[in-house]
Amino acid sequence: MNAKSVLGAVLLISLGIVFGAILVSSFNSMGNGYALTNPNVVIGVQDRSGNNPQIDPHALSDAFIYAAEQTVPTVVSIAVTSTRESGRTPRWFEEFHRFFGPDFETPQEERGRRPRQGSGSGVIATADGYIITNNHVVAGADKDGIKVLLNDRREYSARLVGTDENTDLAVIKIDADKLPVAAFGDSDILRVGEWVLAVGNPLQLTSTVTHGIVSALGRGGLGVIGRDYGIENFIQTDAAINPGNSGGPLVNLRGEVIGINIAIATTNARFQGYGFAIPINLTRVVVEDIIRFGYVRRAYLGVQIDPIDETTARALGMENVGGVLVQGVLDDSPAMRAGIQAGDVILKVDDKPVNQPNELQMEIARRQPDTNVSIQVFRNGTQRNISVTLRTLGQDEPIAEDRSTPERNTPATPEPEIVSIEKLGISLRPLDTATKDERKVDAGILVEDVERYSIAHERNIFPGDIIVEVDRKPVKNIADFTSAVDGKNAGDALMIRVKGADGTFRFVALSIPKDQS
Repeated sequence: MNAKSVLGAVLLISLGIVFGAILVSSFNSMGNGYALTNPNVVIGVQDRSGNNPQIDPHALSDAFIYAAEQTVPTVVSIAVTSTRESGRTPRWFEEFHRFFGPDFETPQEERGRRPRQGSGSGVIATADGYIITNNHVVAGADKDGIKVLLNDRREYSARLVGTDENTDLAVIKIDADKLPVAAFGDSDILRVGEWVLAVGNPLQLTSTVTHGIVSALGRGGLGVIGRDYGIENFIQTDAAINPGNSGGPLVNLRGEVIGINIAIATTNARFQGYGFAIPINLTRVVVEDIIRFGYVRRAYLGVQIDPIDETTARALGMENVGGVLVQGVLDDSPAMRAGIQAGDVILKVDDKPVNQPNELQMEIARRQPDTNVSIQVFRNGTQRNISVTLRTLGQDEPIAEDRSTPERNTPATPEPEIVSIEKLGISLRPLDTATKDERKVDAGILVEDVERYSIAHERNIFPGDIIVEVDRKPVKNIADFTSAVDGKNAGDALMIRVKGADGTFRFVALSIPKDQS
């Protein structure tokens, strides 16, 4: 190789080293420049076109670390001893066993009574020792049967301050001061897809942190609470939650508590990808009441409600599907006093849309008794705002009788005993005097039979129901009903009101089938 070739090779190698150093320097600068030292710093970097932010893995990792470091010191482990009669299981344990599995050990029987040891988690709410947990973690605990282990390994006996079975929340208290306190976020601004951490003590593994995303919001109808006034409006997450996580916090990447973990959906009593948490905005209202009064002063509106589907919206003349349908109004309730009526559709509470029954329950439960709220309703084709003063929830409020039920009217001409409406799959007959007296109605027609898989069957019309209204007009006889049905076109919907065998009224929307032959 001549001198010129050697010189060329050296020059090329030198240029490679220089460009390599420049590239390495650029990559290092990119990573270091976006390292997350503050949770408010943006953790994305732009690609060369200036679009599509690319996640810096170092910054993202720092975000998780920050959230964990802020939260773990505020989370406690709770051990509970509950002595029960031999052979009897507390109702609270039976209800939550199917969600969490047997997270209790039962030692040898002693004198006919069996102590049970349970465990859960909690989060420190105040520096002087108030701790939030689940009701099902501490319910049924013996006196002096609640022990709390802090993250720094200090151990305390705790007393039960108060519980709320309708949200499955509880507050306990330890005699301590200068404790690390959790930061509370705003669960109203959560978005599906947001990163979250679950912190707790699952399966006796203290100070465990798992991560996932917010999988869904406003999840209800799970039967977790299992009470008439139970409030289920959960945050759903795929962060791993297991027995022992109950009462621990769900936190965002700012280290703020946005929920209290309560349950998992599972077939084997262990994590299968779906966990649920109570939103912190509801938790705060409940906890503040328990700390101040020892119980929850729950506000109530006093309505029976159902979701609205497309058929119901058409029957009501609504342009869009939304809101919740008022099926009944409690006697002397805030709703009745304010003028809300059965058949109204509640669209908003204080300008916040509500589209599911649990969303309305949540909005009312977050407010204090004696406060005023503006309820937007849809009625007879128009929207109106009704001011309602909420009151304290009464446990035994009767359902109001329908005061708009038409007066008794005897048809001038005899009607056929049974009339079949084939397009709806329903058979009807007139009411006799004895049935009117027994069922406490002045007029209407009786549902004699419902054809299986028919429209009426699919919409939950049952034999024995009494139809009292159709499209908000009284039904005095079968002719009133058939006239209303015949006046509809294919694809239209009509709204009927029935009184069920249990004595309650409800609205049901029926769609007229498109095949009229």
